[in-house]
Amino acid sequence: MYFEPNRGQFAEGAFGSDQEYWQGLFGASRMRFQAKTLVGDPGPTGASAARRGPAQPDLALSLVGAAERAPVGEDKRQGRSDYYFHGDPKTFIRNTPHFYRLRYSEAWPGVDLVVRGWEGSLEVATVCSDASGLAAAGFLCHGAAAGRDRQGHAVLAASWGRIVLPPARDPGGRTLSGAWRLDGDGALRFA
Repeated sequence: MYFEPNRGQFAEGAFGSDQEYWQGLFGASRMRFQAKTLVGDPGPTGASAARRGPAQPDLALSLVGAAERAPVGEDKRQGRSDYYFHGDPKTFIRNTPHFYRLRYSEAWPGVDLVVRGWEGSLEVATVCSDASGLAAAGFLCHGAAAGRDRQGHAVLAASWGRIVLPPARDPGGRTLSGAWRLDGDGALRFA
């Protein structure tokens, strides 16, 4: 899985991730995920050979009370993408870099978000240089209910896979005590 800066190839957000069955759009205050639909006849080779059509709304994570800073790409990959829209060279988007991770620096005071592909899922990790800022951190989930897996991660199931929020960690990778829980307003908060 990789992320690329939005130079006009995605409908919204500062970064996007275009996967076979879904598309992720990453803006300053929201992460939006859309499942893709099959268009046309899959032919004799099956549905996986059919062309993927426009994305359909699926789910979103709004960053409650966040600083609304656009994410930045980290850990650059070798690959790049080119987009040739409508055969018009003026609309071509070339040489778009790929990144393994996105970082929302100081999304909340002392709290960064790191987004990456992880074991067939999308992980949204919380890294705290100041655990007191974690009290302000929260996510509103649209289009999916949050559950919990055996490891204590908050999990949002989507038609294309899942989004995992592991317990918050310090910059050294040590897990902080607590877990993501739904509060009275329906937001996921770490407590």
